[in-house]
Amino acid sequence: MGLFTRRPGDDRTWGMRLTETFLPIFGPASIRRGPPVPPRPADQAREAELRRTFERVTGPDGHSYVVEVAPREPRSDLSPRPSARPGPSDPPQER
Repeated sequence: MGLFTRRPGDDRTWGMRLTETFLPIFGPASIRRGPPVPPRPADQAREAELRRTFERVTGPDGHSYVVEVAPREPRSDLSPRPSARPGPSDPPQER
C-alpha cells in the first residue's frame, strides 16, 4: 500500500501518516521518565549573571528584544531612589 492510500478505519491525515513513516528511522522523541535533575550551581550562577546583565524589552510592535542593562553606579547613600518606571499604585502620566 502506498503512503497516500488509506486503510479502512484509518482516520489519520496524510501528514500524520507521513510523519509516522519516519519514526523507524529517526525514532520517537526522547522523554526522561525519571525524576527531574536539579540545575547545577554553575548553571544557576550563569543564569543569575545573565539576568543581571540583560533585560527583556517589548517594543511598540509587540516583539520582544533582549537588551544589555546599563551598569549602575554604586550609591553612597542608602535613601530610596525614585523609581523610573511607574508602579501599580502610581497614576498614569500625561505625555
